[in-house]
Amino acid sequence: CTVMGLDGYPVPAPTPPASSLGDERSRRMGEAYRAVKLILNEPKSARRAFQKTLWGASIDGVRGTVQAPVERVISLAVLTIEIASRCDVLAHGVGMPGHFLILEAERPNRLIDPFRGEFISREEAERLFSYLNPTAEFLPDYLSPVDDVAILNRMLNNLRSIHSDGKSVSNLIPVLELLMCFDQPRLDEVRQLAALLDAQGKPDIAARQLEEVADRNKGEYAQQLHQLVTQLWRRLN
Repeated sequence: CTVMGLDGYPVPAPTPPASSLGDERSRRMGEAYRAVKLILNEPKSARRAFQKTLWGASIDGVRGTVQAPVERVISLAVLTIEIASRCDVLAHGVGMPGHFLILEAERPNRLIDPFRGEFISREEAERLFSYLNPTAEFLPDYLSPVDDVAILNRMLNNLRSIHSDGKSVSNLIPVLELLMCFDQPRLDEVRQLAALLDAQGKPDIAARQLEEVADRNKGEYAQQLHQLVTQLWRRLN
């Protein structure tokens, strides 16, 4: 039985089998930490796991790889593009749905897969897309360069997805506030920010932020935001 990993590749499921030896070693390590007064961070401990992110690296025991965590790949790809520009190599981000890529301007038929650190052809990129999106049709524009705004939007939405687990509200709110800086944020992003701030007893802050977004837009979109702002202000009366 297999499941899809965050990077789009299959990994076995379910949890690896229990090991009395592994559990015993974990217990003894915990005792050793406590004996020398070291802080044991239980939430970061791991056993009986196929994959885990530790010490800034994503470790995959099935594929036998150690690589950058998936949630950091686009940031590292942007850094790669910047370093390339300083070496007089023009590179662009490619926002293929489900898998970010890098394109070297002088070699348009070759792309870099930052998830695996490999060069791939356009044909391989198309096969990868079909693997990740089996019900979607591949479009040639998916391999076209995207601008900085599109890359930033994608990075923020990745962070939004990571922190939308209900346990990271303090990290999620700043991400949503940054998304409000775009000309026309998606309504689901706006509503999520308003709901989170309202739940924290800050409907006034939510109303002011939404007013700024509404004031720079027009039509039905702006009307929906103004209605939401009105609802937030009413909570203070």
